[in-house]
Amino acid sequence: MTAAFIPPAAETFTSIVEGIDDDQLAGPTPCPDYDVAGLIGHLLHYGPSLVGAGTREPAPPGEARPADPATWRADLLAQTDRLATAWSRPEAWEGETRMVGPDPMPASMIGGIALAELVVHGWDLARATGQAPTWPADLLDHVHQQLVGMAEMGRQMGAFGPEVAVPADAPTLDRLLGVAGRDPAWTP
Repeated sequence: MTAAFIPPAAETFTSIVEGIDDDQLAGPTPCPDYDVAGLIGHLLHYGPSLVGAGTREPAPPGEARPADPATWRADLLAQTDRLATAWSRPEAWEGETRMVGPDPMPASMIGGIALAELVVHGWDLARATGQAPTWPADLLDHVHQQLVGMAEMGRQMGAFGPEVAVPADAPTLDRLLGVAGRDPAWTP
């Protein structure tokens, strides 16, 4: 069941956030548009709409801005908790819901986006700050399958960069990162 993958993904994401030092906020990330603070700001910007989609209480994105140096960690941990609570419920994945636009989308697709955000942007933050998190193998398999299914649409929407070639026998994390347009060998 997909909802069961949210708690371990959120747990790993939380440990990554807790491992970021304030002096690392200006550092680069594998997500070329953002430094660490900018990526945190991106997550805080879209997080409310992902939570709202999971609870069926649509919420507009938050204010687009870099992370507040005084509150970023508490803000992101609280938002991660809200996201995990919303999408850990099996019924959140059923039917249709809305994220930011007026048109409904399959809830399973938006839930998949939430799960992928926790893993892919979690990896971005971890790699940028010298952390080496791990995720359960079945969770990574699931995210990889979802990303393969939505990659073309993600590229059209500008959410994914061009696919990075990764050997077919590479670890699942590397393969899902490649699908999402990340170079698994990226270093700051």
